[in-house]
Amino acid sequence: MTSAHAAASAMADGQAALRLHLRGLRKRFGACIALDGIDFSVEGPGMLGVVGPDGAGKTTLLRVLAGLLEFEADAADSMGFDLLGDVQQYKRRIGYVPQTFSLYRELSIRENLSFTARLHRLDAPTARQRCDELLARTGLAAFADRPAGKL
Repeated sequence: MTSAHAAASAMADGQAALRLHLRGLRKRFGACIALDGIDFSVEGPGMLGVVGPDGAGKTTLLRVLAGLLEFEADAADSMGFDLLGDVQQYKRRIGYVPQTFSLYRELSIRENLSFTARLHRLDAPTARQRCDELLARTGLAAFADRPAGKL
């Protein structure tokens, strides 16, 4: 059984499957170092809070842990998933809800969805299909080409 299957099985059995291990995690945006050598582990049930001053890298860390940003690390796994590999199955198990309005206001709703699909590394046909499904499900199809800031 793979570690991902073991994690899913443990969650289905109601066992504590929360496990997060990071060693040497680094994230750079060009010359800017946002995260440099993050090391920590969380085992078993619990809650994790990320606190710090503005610019400390909290949002960047959470976006890395949500599988939304590429990064470097000596080791990084969450719930039995290797975050350095393909994170598609992992992203189906977790969620990330930003605190603030996260759409690009000048982009249309469709452009925002397409951009997000690229972040999630969806191929173009899948992204178009998913975009159409989400627009229909949310009732936003009539507004698909309207800038998000004008909703």
